[in-house]
Amino acid sequence: QAALGAVVHDRAPYGAVCEQYFEYLRAGHAASGKPVFLVSNRQGSGADPQVQENTRLGFPVLDGLRSFLVGTRCLLAFRDFQAQIAEHGLPTREPLLTEEQEIAAQRWAGHLSNGATLDEFESLLLLRDFGIPVNPSGLANNETELVQAAEQLGFPLALKSAQPGLLHKSDQGGVRLNIHNIAELTAAYQEMSHRLGPRVLLSPMAAPGVEMVLGVVRDEQFGPLLMLGFGGIYVETLKDVAFALPPFSPDAARKLLDGLKLRALLNEARGRAAVDIDAYCAAAAQLSQLAARLADCISEVDINPIMVGVSGCVALDALVSGYCPNEPATH
Repeated sequence: QAALGAVVHDRAPYGAVCEQYFEYLRAGHAASGKPVFLVSNRQGSGADPQVQENTRLGFPVLDGLRSFLVGTRCLLAFRDFQAQIAEHGLPTREPLLTEEQEIAAQRWAGHLSNGATLDEFESLLLLRDFGIPVNPSGLANNETELVQAAEQLGFPLALKSAQPGLLHKSDQGGVRLNIHNIAELTAAYQEMSHRLGPRVLLSPMAAPGVEMVLGVVRDEQFGPLLMLGFGGIYVETLKDVAFALPPFSPDAARKLLDGLKLRALLNEARGRAAVDIDAYCAAAAQLSQLAARLADCISEVDINPIMVGVSGCVALDALVSGYCPNEPATH
C-alpha cells in the first residue's frame, strides 16, 4: 500500500497551476484517504492564489522534486518513529535488568567512571555479565599458565597479545589463529611474547558465520547511541550500520537490521543456511540495556566481530571505554 501520493508536473506559464492537476489530487485522496501533493519539477511562484487556496485545503503545492523527496524521507522516518512508540510504548531511559545484572552494573560503573579503557579480557567479562554471549577466554603471562588455559579451553585455539596499551593487534602480528596442539601453541607464544610481551589471551576458534558489529558511541547531545550492522574488517568501508537510542527491544533491533543494504546476506542462499538473526537481535537489545544503565560512565563499546552463526551468536573481540566528563579517557 502507498503511504502518500504525488502528482508531478511542470508549472504553467508565469508559475500558474492548471485546475486539472487539483482534480487528480482530489480524486486520489478520495479513493485512498492518503495525503497527496502537487510537485513541480521546476521552481514556480508560490504567490499564485490557486496555490495558496489549495494548500490551505490540504493539497500542498511544492516546488522542486529533490526537496520533495528529501521531505518525504523525513516524513516517513517520523511515521516509523511514531509507530515504534505505539508498539513499544514511550521510550524510556530506565533499563530492565535482573538483580545480578544490577549488582554487576554497580561494580563496573566504579571501573569506568574514571574514564579508563578496559582491556579485551575485562571487556568480554563486562558483556557476559549483561547477558551478551561471548567467546570463552583465558589470560596467561607465561608458558605454564598458557598450557593450563589451553587444557581448559580445548583446541583449536586463537592466540592474541594482551599487552597493555597495544592497539591494532592484527596489524602488529599479535594474532595467531587455528592453533591445533600444544607444540604449535608454545612455538607461537614464544615468538609473539619475544616481540610484544608475555601477556596473552587464549580463546577457542569460533564456528563459521557472518561477521557483524555491535557498538555504543557517545553523542554530545543524546548521550549513548547503539550501533548495529555488518562488521569484520570491512566495517569502515561498507559502513552498513544503523543507530538507535537505548534501551530497545529485540523487535526494534530486527527492524533496524531489516533496513540495512546487505540484509540479504543473512538469509539462506545456495545451500548455505540462514544465520540466527534472532540471537543477534537479542544481543543488540541486551547491549542497549547495558548502554542505558551505564549511560553516565560509558564512552564507547566496540564489539567487532560478533559472529552470527546458524545457531546463536558470540562476541569474539570487544573493547569498552569509560567516560569521565571532567577528564579525557585513558587509552
